[in-house]
Amino acid sequence: MSVKKALVIGGSNGIGLAISRSLINSGVHVIIAGLHEPDRNIIKESECEFFKSDLRSFDAAIFENITANNPDIDFLMICSGIGRLGKFETFSITEIEKILTINALSIIKLIKLFYAKVNNLLRCYFFDCWSCQFSVVRCVFGFKGLFMQIY
Repeated sequence: MSVKKALVIGGSNGIGLAISRSLINSGVHVIIAGLHEPDRNIIKESECEFFKSDLRSFDAAIFENITANNPDIDFLMICSGIGRLGKFETFSITEIEKILTINALSIIKLIKLFYAKVNNLLRCYFFDCWSCQFSVVRCVFGFKGLFMQIY
């Protein structure tokens, strides 16, 4: 896989941060969209572009702007998500809504925005770190092409 420019959504921490760092180490130009800037001890400001994005209040204009200014993005990584273990009865309705908004609804909205590129370009890859999200999106849209899950 020869990637030149990557968009990593949720690339500011956790597995997304590690993937962003690995891509940068491989010489890829990385654009990170996330709630917080990445740890600058791990990724220096000069090593990536950062766009603030809160998927709880999805703003398509942020991603439309990124892709309009970077039509050569050839790698899409969606790493955003909330993981919380606990007994169902300990979750509040507000917390359940937040988890579903970020882990399912926002992923479907992102795929809708990137659908033409994901579906039509041979060099565009879609990775999803949350198999539950992938299953929801795959059932809704019936994707063609290459998909990989990272566990």
